[in-house]
Amino acid sequence: MKKAARKKKETMVENVAEQVVEALIPEVQEQKKVKKLFSNKPFLISSIFVLLIIIGATGFFAFLYFQKDAPQNSKNSQLNSGEIEALVKEVGEKVALPVGEVPTIATVSDIEKLAGQPFFKNAQNGDKVLIYASTKEAILYRPSIGKVISMAPVNNPEAAVPTPSLEPNVNASATPSLDPSVVPADTKIKVAVLNSTKEAGLAKKGAALLDKNKYEVVSTSNAQGEYAETTVSQIDKSKVKDADLKSIIASFSKIKASAKSLPTGEATPAGADAVIILGSDFSEAY
Repeated sequence: MKKAARKKKETMVENVAEQVVEALIPEVQEQKKVKKLFSNKPFLISSIFVLLIIIGATGFFAFLYFQKDAPQNSKNSQLNSGEIEALVKEVGEKVALPVGEVPTIATVSDIEKLAGQPFFKNAQNGDKVLIYASTKEAILYRPSIGKVISMAPVNNPEAAVPTPSLEPNVNASATPSLDPSVVPADTKIKVAVLNSTKEAGLAKKGAALLDKNKYEVVSTSNAQGEYAETTVSQIDKSKVKDADLKSIIASFSKIKASAKSLPTGEATPAGADAVIILGSDFSEAY
């Protein structure tokens, strides 16, 4: 009996001592709480998993928010493939372009720095430069009015030197090294090409043989009559000289074309200084 009472008394003393220690040392109490929390492993794992989900969701929605409100000027300023295709199609309606090649395209951004280059004599800021490596030619085009301003051969498209006055777009990294002997677009001889045969697409084939630095093809269509011989006719004699006729005839080296007046019954195409009528001889040779 005395032994049991003594044991009970010792237990009470230990409990009181433990309470006093915990009251005096808060860290002991915190350590017990942490120990108790970690002793419940399933609860701990579930809590951490839920916390990670909340953090991840918050980060995701924050990302969407900042993407939505991101400044518009941070977007890529280069032309995308759709814009390039539209530009090439637009220019292709004005002049014959190489088939199967995506051109290098650049935008004129500082015309004052291009003042010494004849190719850019009539250029304006915003004009587009299309450079074709296969045919080594460059085309200056003004989208605002839908007009080709000038065309020139490119000496070396692959070795073109970058310049800050041209802003490169998709597939473009430099300005072309251009031939200094460039004929401005407004002084070129405007030529219409007529197909007098039954072969479709012959007029465009003939137009592609002309020197684009000297001649601007204003139209390609069918002639009223059928002719055996290819002829070149002067319409505006103040612009088209005999030397010009010989130069146009020389473009068709596989045949013996000749200079003649426009045949009776053939209407003069609008805007043409000279008219080329392709005969059956051209169809057979080309």
